Amino acid sequence: MSQLEWDFSPEEPLDQLIEKIASMLERDLDANQWPLLLKHFFDVVRHEFTRAGKSDDALARRIVIGLATYLGGRIIYLPRGDQLIAEIRDQAIYDAWHSAPDEASQMAIIRQAATEYGLTDRHIYRVLGAQRARRRPQQVALFGVSA
Repeated sequence: MSQLEWDFSPEEPLDQLIEKIASMLERDLDANQWPLLLKHFFDVVRHEFTRAGKSDDALARRIVIGLATYLGGRIIYLPRGDQLIAEIRDQAIYDAWHSAPDEASQMAIIRQAATEYGLTDRHIYRVLGAQRARRRPQQVALFGVSA
């Protein structure tokens, strides 16, 4: 394994930093030499590209580097299984409801979503409330004092 020379500063814009790291890794390292978790991420991204009929190892590598650059050192939770499916469903319900042109259309979407997903209207309203709260802009604390 070759020694990488890290010649970047922390003040560099993220896209330039990712570009530098990607070019260094493409030049100096095979993905098989990456730490195990990054290798697994790379394998998943590459597999999904293959399933989509595309084969682009360089782009897969850049995606993994971008994720590692952004998420590296953080403790994160990624939902999976039923929670992931429910989150995607909830976002789809909100997007359909939010894009409806009028209140009658919104009501029809609520009834349709309840039937389609086997949920009650009340549950759909909870989903919409939770999704709305997530999208609501957060108020910034002024002078270090929270509201």
